[in-house]
Amino acid sequence: MLIIALDTSGALCSVTIIANGLILSEKKTGMNRGHANKIMPMVQSALIEADIPLCDFEYVVTSTGPGSFTGLRIGMAAAKGLAISNDIPLIGISCFDAVAERTNPKASFLSYGILVIALNSKREQLYVECRAMDHTKLIPGTVIGSDIFYNKIKTIIDKDTKIRLVGDGANQLFDQLPDDLQNNFLPVEEKDIGPVAASDLAYYAVKIIDIAGTVSQKYTPGLALNYFRSPDIGLAKK
Repeated sequence: MLIIALDTSGALCSVTIIANGLILSEKKTGMNRGHANKIMPMVQSALIEADIPLCDFEYVVTSTGPGSFTGLRIGMAAAKGLAISNDIPLIGISCFDAVAERTNPKASFLSYGILVIALNSKREQLYVECRAMDHTKLIPGTVIGSDIFYNKIKTIIDKDTKIRLVGDGANQLFDQLPDDLQNNFLPVEEKDIGPVAASDLAYYAVKIIDIAGTVSQKYTPGLALNYFRSPDIGLAKK
């Protein structure tokens, strides 16, 4: 299975090429803006390093959100361009799914019952999703302030529930932790707080393809972005 994944949804601009679950090339750089100028040169560099022509790829993968309005559209446009020009299936991956996939409950130092994925929105509010260990969404993906989030989570836990925080918004959320939840939340681990990367998307894509089988034999239109919040600027009301 040969996959090229790209992500421009947040604080990284990244491209990953994976063959049969192994990374052949990975390019990434931290940046808050300028993704449009970087992403295609990074794609070209990754293809050269892997020494594989784009027409040989089975899937193109990109993020569908949440994330930066501009960043998500840049990534989707680039991914669609690669997929359409080579008639390759395009797979969209939720950033929540991608970050959750990098966690391994068995590898964690402490056991826990709930996973909270918190992603930086460059604002006081965060993109947050809360999941049980069977992947049930206890708090579906949303954009939310820490005070409202903690009020919500108090309604679904008891005093013994242990909670793990992951994502590049984890520290921001943990810093606002109220006193009465101090015993519920595990310390944030350094390995858990990286921003969404193309490799996260690629690994999750491998998982869903393995489960579902071949997604498609050619490019399939209609992939939609999920911003999880309204734009800062809109059309004037008449």
